[in-house]
Amino acid sequence: MGKFEITDADASGIVIKRKSDISKAGVPGPAEVTRAHSRLAILPNPNDATLSGGDKYVQSPWPVVPAVPVNPNTWEDAELAVVNLNDLSGTDPFLKRKNVGKHIDAMAQALSDYRSYALVVEVDGSMIIIDGHHRLMAAWLLGQETAPVWKVEL
Repeated sequence: MGKFEITDADASGIVIKRKSDISKAGVPGPAEVTRAHSRLAILPNPNDATLSGGDKYVQSPWPVVPAVPVNPNTWEDAELAVVNLNDLSGTDPFLKRKNVGKHIDAMAQALSDYRSYALVVEVDGSMIIIDGHHRLMAAWLLGQETAPVWKVEL
């Protein structure tokens, strides 16, 4: 990002000007975003005759399992956890390319209120994505091995 000037005041109130470097840990740079979009573009279209507009979708990178019914109040007990993306299972077999692309561009930013992190339930040792497939796929395409999620054990 380069250097920029920060104006501080020390304990005595004297203004100090200094040069500083900052970086946003976890926020992808332009080259990483470009690579992720390239990876998304070359993923094959789903081979499913029942899916209209198949070129607008991409197949989920996770094993697909049946959806787990979750009481909405359960999320009040969710804990923020970092999970390994390879340890997840999904409930959506197909994801919209356009939405994955939006999440690549907006990594580390919520696209909708109260949805900064995906929702994952752990059932009998299996971690199942309930909401956030597109966000997690964007993280996977950006080369991340782990991601923060709201996690609940059922």
